[in-house]
Amino acid sequence: MDVKNDLFFGGVMVNDVKKLRKKLNLTTEELSQKIGISKRYLQFIESNRRTPSLLIAKKIADELYSTIDDVFFPKEENNEEKN
Repeated sequence: MDVKNDLFFGGVMVNDVKKLRKKLNLTTEELSQKIGISKRYLQFIESNRRTPSLLIAKKIADELYSTIDDVFFPKEENNEEKN
């Protein structure tokens, strides 16, 4: 499987957290406080350096008014797999 079509890169899940957070004009500090994690951990998640637990992923998705699928399985990746 080609790396760009793989949802995981180096064992860490690719996500749209940063893109969706910015659409809502939220800072990393605001979002991290809302979901109860450190700003640094959120930055690691956004930069694909850490994969959150299911509970944290659900909290992130809820705060971004999205589903876990929309946040952690970006549409661009899903569209490439269909082609």
